[in-house]
Amino acid sequence: MGFRTESFDSLAAYFPSLEGNQTGCILYDGETCVSVLGALTATWKDGPPPPVVFLTDDHDIRVVVTAMRGGAVDFLFHRSCAESDLWEALQSATNRDATNRVAAQQRNERLKRLSLLSETEREILRRLVEGQNNRQIAEQLQLSRSAVEGRRTRLMRKLGIADLPGLVKFVIFVEG
Repeated sequence: MGFRTESFDSLAAYFPSLEGNQTGCILYDGETCVSVLGALTATWKDGPPPPVVFLTDDHDIRVVVTAMRGGAVDFLFHRSCAESDLWEALQSATNRDATNRVAAQQRNERLKRLSLLSETEREILRRLVEGQNNRQIAEQLQLSRSAVEGRRTRLMRKLGIADLPGLVKFVIFVEG
């Protein structure tokens, strides 16, 4: 099906193997599924962790529910798993990873643009997204209305945004 596979003794051994833009997933074949998700989430540093597909004999419904709530893409059982089910789960997990990577890249690009703003521009941005108008912002920050309008124009230019709805969407996306 076109998947490149590697085996690792631990998650710690897995992390250094990742290349920056390589999509993939983890197929975990074993017990202690929930602790694997916890360890992965706790130690992963760059964006969302890779999706996990569990292949196990553990039929405890609480373990399955906890794993799925913790981010598992699929939970398959050795005895009842058809090969096509496994391939479908791996494809779904790989697709999710590709989508997550694109979203993380977009978020990082937006964070870089936000870092270009001055402290006052960030404060004006926060207040705009809260629904305040230029007059209210000027009064609260003790600036002239034209100063607020000028900084608003500059911050929107720095962020590459043309209108207030776009500004709100930008902030919502970054805040996740």
